[in-house]
Amino acid sequence: TANSETTIPEGSVIGSTTYTKHSVLETILEIFVGFVGFVLTTLVVYLLLNKVTPNFIQKVSDERISVLEILKAFGIGLATIFIVLLFIILLIFTGIGILLAAILALLFTIVCIIAMPILTVKITNTLKPVLKIEKDSIFYLVLILVSIILYGITLIPYAGILLGFIINVTSIGLIINIFL
Repeated sequence: TANSETTIPEGSVIGSTTYTKHSVLETILEIFVGFVGFVLTTLVVYLLLNKVTPNFIQKVSDERISVLEILKAFGIGLATIFIVLLFIILLIFTGIGILLAAILALLFTIVCIIAMPILTVKITNTLKPVLKIEKDSIFYLVLILVSIILYGITLIPYAGILLGFIINVTSIGLIINIFL
């Protein structure tokens, strides 16, 4: 970004151009709101899933994190994304499957929203015996810390987009792998 508005030669742009200068405080506030939103989403997803489906949280936490499991989850997540998008497109083209395509898209959106918080829970539960976490309050603090670290990874310029994509695809794969 530039410190001041640049001048564009007349006739090079059709229509009007606008310049909005962003302050550092606005940028920090946007990042902070993103952090708080992600931490709250993680806590709500954990509490909700722990109350509604405690077996799901147990299944997520049972397997240890290994390189082979991460690669398997990434492959399953990538395949899931392509298959779901293919089914949605095919259902839309059938004409009568538009409602079903919308429902599938909604379900997939929900999976995408809860994917990273579930990975956060998995990492936190994997760290539980290593850090000897016995109190719930300490577990929640570690959960918040892990969620901040995962969100922070996605903020890295350029690489954060790729790492965020890899994290989300792997998270989706972990969720789908539980049901396979």
